Amino acid sequence: MTTQRKPLYTHVITLLFVLFQFIQFFPSSLVSSLTASAETSNAISLFSDDKGSGNAKWSLSEDGKLITWEVTVTQNESEAEAAPSVEVVVPEDVGAPQLVSATPTGVFNTSGNSHTFTAPYSTTAQTLTLTFTTAVNDISTTNLTFKIGASIQQKDSPAAAALQSVSIPNKLAQLEAERIAAEKAEAERIAAEKAEAERIAAEEKAAQEEADRLAEEQRLAEEAAKLEEAELETEQSAESEAPVNESSDKESISQEAAPEEEAVSESDVEVDAEVEDKTNEEPLSTQKVQEESVEEDVAAAEPDDITILSGGSYSIDFSAYDTDFYDFNLPFDYPTPPSGRAADPMGTPSAETVESLQPENLALGQIVPFEAKISVTGTTSPEDGVMQFTAGWETVTTNGSNFGFDPNYMVFAGFVDTVDSTDPGNDATVYDIDAALVGTEIQGTFYLSGMDTGDTIIVEMWVVLKDTLPEKVGNTVQTRLISAETATGDTINTGNQTVPLNQTSTFTSVEADVSIIKSDEPDPLYVNETLTYTITVTNNSTDTVANGIVVEDTLDPYVTFVSASDGGVHSGADIDGSGGTVTWPAFALEPEDSRVFILTVTVDEDAPTDNFLGTTSDDRGDYNDDGIPLNSADLLNFVVIASMITDDPNPANDMWYEPTNVLPRLSVEARKDWVGGRDEDHVAVELILSRSIDDVNYEIVDIDPMITPDSGTSSRFDYIWSDLPQYDTNGIEYIYEVTEELVLDNYNSEVTYDEEFGIWIVTNTFESPLIDIEAAKIWDGGPEADHVAVDLILSRSIDGETYDIVDLDPMITPDSGTSTRFDYIWSDLPQYDFNGNEYLYRVTEELELDNYTSESEFIDGVWIVTNTYTSPLIPIVGEKIWANDTPEHRPETLTISLYRMIEGGEPEYVTETTTSALDEWFYDFGEQDETDNDGNVYTYSIEETVPPNYNEEYAAPYYVEDVLHLDVENTLVMGDLYILKTDMDGNPILDNPAEFKLTRIDPEVADPFTVTLSTDAEGKLVFTDLLAGTYLLEETKAPLGFNLYPNDFVITIEKGENGETIVNVEEVQITEENPLTIKNRPSQSLPDTGSMGTTIFTVLGIALMGGAVYGLKKKKSKQS
Repeated sequence: MTTQRKPLYTHVITLLFVLFQFIQFFPSSLVSSLTASAETSNAISLFSDDKGSGNAKWSLSEDGKLITWEVTVTQNESEAEAAPSVEVVVPEDVGAPQLVSATPTGVFNTSGNSHTFTAPYSTTAQTLTLTFTTAVNDISTTNLTFKIGASIQQKDSPAAAALQSVSIPNKLAQLEAERIAAEKAEAERIAAEKAEAERIAAEEKAAQEEADRLAEEQRLAEEAAKLEEAELETEQSAESEAPVNESSDKESISQEAAPEEEAVSESDVEVDAEVEDKTNEEPLSTQKVQEESVEEDVAAAEPDDITILSGGSYSIDFSAYDTDFYDFNLPFDYPTPPSGRAADPMGTPSAETVESLQPENLALGQIVPFEAKISVTGTTSPEDGVMQFTAGWETVTTNGSNFGFDPNYMVFAGFVDTVDSTDPGNDATVYDIDAALVGTEIQGTFYLSGMDTGDTIIVEMWVVLKDTLPEKVGNTVQTRLISAETATGDTINTGNQTVPLNQTSTFTSVEADVSIIKSDEPDPLYVNETLTYTITVTNNSTDTVANGIVVEDTLDPYVTFVSASDGGVHSGADIDGSGGTVTWPAFALEPEDSRVFILTVTVDEDAPTDNFLGTTSDDRGDYNDDGIPLNSADLLNFVVIASMITDDPNPANDMWYEPTNVLPRLSVEARKDWVGGRDEDHVAVELILSRSIDDVNYEIVDIDPMITPDSGTSSRFDYIWSDLPQYDTNGIEYIYEVTEELVLDNYNSEVTYDEEFGIWIVTNTFESPLIDIEAAKIWDGGPEADHVAVDLILSRSIDGETYDIVDLDPMITPDSGTSTRFDYIWSDLPQYDFNGNEYLYRVTEELELDNYTSESEFIDGVWIVTNTYTSPLIPIVGEKIWANDTPEHRPETLTISLYRMIEGGEPEYVTETTTSALDEWFYDFGEQDETDNDGNVYTYSIEETVPPNYNEEYAAPYYVEDVLHLDVENTLVMGDLYILKTDMDGNPILDNPAEFKLTRIDPEVADPFTVTLSTDAEGKLVFTDLLAGTYLLEETKAPLGFNLYPNDFVITIEKGENGETIVNVEEVQITEENPLTIKNRPSQSLPDTGSMGTTIFTVLGIALMGGAVYGLKKKKSKQS
């Protein structure tokens, strides 16, 4: 049994089934990794076609801020010019591509977010290797989506590349997210640690308080006497430190509390020692019952509940800085108050402090600096060097007067003074301040860190004194150190420290001589100019601060306020904004100090100018000779110290009058006149105003005039320069003049001054430039006698349509005779008309000569008038005449060539035409030139391509109704065929005719020419007048007793080289003298044409053919 072969597709299906079953057992992790690997590929194929291919790859920098791209585009060789092109579209917050390298070179072209790089065009193969970078600024998007594509751009038909999206992980955003997460985790960790530390501190504080309470209960009986003694010492110390003035109830409370705190602190130390001793010793039965109870309570306490107290490691000294050693400052001097740590910003020396402040050394509203000197002598470990203290500053006096420190500023600043502090670790700082108004007291709590054993830290505290006093003020403004403690809650002993501001009533009782002066700049000046006043206030006292100084300035009613320095406020101006007063906020001056104020105004248009004549400064002083303020000044300004808190013993220098001289102004007028020229030229131009004091050296006045009309075109413009100074600063009168810097071509400028009307007149008159018009007369062809100078017509137009003839004779070169060129020049012609419209000139002529055309054109600045000779035309036709032929002998078409010749010249070919029987053998050469370019008459002739076996004859030219006829006649050649009939010996066969048939076989026709003739008695035969062609001669009947001649003869009749007729038989010429001799054999027995030989061969051939057919069929049967 044989196995049947299975088809191929059966095996393929089986293989696919097995492969599918195998894939099911692949580990899923392997499949995922393969997929991920494919997804994160950083390479991409951009395109691939018959023009080339391209691919790209990218890489990320470590910080994710830069993506580097490498693109390769290969261009195949092409017939048309093409170039590799790369296009990339960047997402938002990604920078434009920055080229690193490119081979071949090129640049990126940008359109929005799309950037295209194209290499040079070429037909040869080339490869673009492009490297560029894109900067990443996006810190939020997870993936950056780019679009990139490449193509081979055809130069003649560029097309956009197909773009592919590329998603790139945003590493920068990932790093930013990780950073934020890390910061959040760190913040949460710190918060947790802080919460834990606060919890532990609270537990420790509670345990300490409980231990203190138990120890206090056990110790009360034993330490009663000791405690009384400590309280007595504290009271005595408080009485010795109390200020001269009254103490508040609050101070008394503090004084009473301080000894108790000290006692508690000492008790805490003793109890700690006692606890330590009892934990190391066995209880003794001889101790008192109360000691046993304490011992049992302490022994019951766990060792972890015992806290080391460090409040005693700190001591604080509270004081104020001595005002003699620093310059007072106001809050606005410190837009950003110092904080944390600062290097002595106010220059306050720590060694110069006081325990009380005096009014005569203070300025209202000033910053008052205080100091807390903190010495660290013990351990700071429990609180890690973190502590706090609270100080207070009253806002009212002890008797309730509304004067003290300003609650609007609370604590203005607090910081560690790094200049005066001893801080080896350079880490002590005020890290926070809490300030609040408690009753009438500003209480500020200062939080410090970085306190180390051995430090002496100077903390500066700035508060601000109120800047106003009530009508009646007295008594003391109190300040104090309230409390202090470590971060663990351990109390720091502060004692009872106060720094009072004493005797506030002396703010108004002390004296200081304050004076005021004032100056003006410039003086003199003109209206509308700016006037600046400088006011100087001076405290002439050597030891007293002048407080509450208020300066008031009264403006002249002919000035308008512009600005005032130092917060000066303008008020009381009239309805036009002129005049009024300027008042400055109250201020203080230190002894021998001055303050300068700047006041700026503008002088009004209507300010008087004749109260102080001349051109010098009005420096007549404060008053006139009678001690009365000036009232005849052009401008008069009055400034006064309006009020002071400090008493001024010399009010005479508290005011000042300042006069100012105002000079008169004038106006200059001018008129601009346009005469002629184009309307669009007639605009307002810049006229130059100059002035001089010597009429020699002029300076340009940089001021714009008022021009009427202010826009558009006009034949007249009026100019006015207003408010011009009449004098210079030295009082010399100005001389004014108006000129212009003419910039327009073809205008002249004339400047005159009209004395009668006091006006400058600037006239611009249009003058057209003069030009020359050139022309040339060119004779192109024609008889020389025609080539003479003719009249050319010069005309001009404005609109290009209507031309007027210019009646001016030109200069002609040559001026006589004949020539092929004549040059013409019209000189000094205006280029423009009066209105500035440019003339359009042209040169023409009126031609009267026949057979010439005239053309005028403007070439390279010359009018060229060309007369071109045009020959008259003559129509030429002809007819082809056929003679002695048949249509079959004629060619299908015939070409006739036309020639021409001038007298004494050579024939030249002109054209040719083709004719045929369809044209009835008529031909037409169209119209031809009758003469050559110089007017010589042509003689025309024709020449034909002579048909075979024809003779041609050209007829004499003749005219029929002005049409030249050139005919040609073709005559077909004819010949005679001579035959001689002989026997085999060449003897003529006489009186025994033979019959011959002659048939023309070429040219072929449907009914060929045939003729049959017999030889005559002499054995001769002549076929006469045979047309040229090829004939077949057959002997159709032999002479009696002779056999029929077996062969036929081919006879040709043709034209010879000289036009003669040639009759040939097998290249033998037949003539009457050399006839065609045909020899006949005598009759004898010959085989019949149907003999057996022929039959045998026929049968044999049929048999062979049958065998071949049989064999072929058998072969096919086997194959089947």
